[in-house]
Amino acid sequence: MLLTKIQAIFRSIVALTDSWKRFFMSITLLLLISGGALVYQATSLYLSGNSEYYSSLAKRLQADDKITPVMDSFRDKIGSDRLLVAELHDGKKNTTGVRFAYMSGTYESDDRGLTRVLLEFQNIPTSIFAGLWGPLLNGKCVMVNLDSPHEVARAQFAEYGANRTMMCPIQSPNDGSMIGVLFATWRVDPAEFDLEKVNSEMEKASYVVSGLIYDAKE
Repeated sequence: MLLTKIQAIFRSIVALTDSWKRFFMSITLLLLISGGALVYQATSLYLSGNSEYYSSLAKRLQADDKITPVMDSFRDKIGSDRLLVAELHDGKKNTTGVRFAYMSGTYESDDRGLTRVLLEFQNIPTSIFAGLWGPLLNGKCVMVNLDSPHEVARAQFAEYGANRTMMCPIQSPNDGSMIGVLFATWRVDPAEFDLEKVNSEMEKASYVVSGLIYDAKE
């Protein structure tokens, strides 16, 4: 009788142990399946992201080949020494949480004999051009010359040997928002400097360059 009870208790323990084993095996299997699914999703996202990155990069490189010749052509039309495209990009937040911005040169067309400044014109704080953003944000070109009251901007251009600089906004063809600035510089004014013609050609150049940049996003 006692032996029978002991055997029954032993069988119950064995059954309970088997149940716990099956439970832990089920949990382990579930975790492995879930982990595998997460790894698969992460890998898919990584590969997809890389694919989009390289596709975007390839499109931008194709745009590069088109933009520079266009700038060469417009530079010849207005008789400037240098034409430079600078695109706006976000900076980091300061301690107040307010963002500040930079602009960096992305394309440059120079007259013969000039040293390229594109690599120097990187991460330029937009505050350097304080006082000029009002008309630029409203779609207007502005001129900075030796008589300009904007001392910091004037000094920035003087470093590149420019006595006169015209800045025109590059706007998004989608919503008109400003994405960059087109700069034209002159060391010496041409014999016949037609401000109205130059302004018109610069607006055309900004429009064409903007379209080519956005073509690389499609």
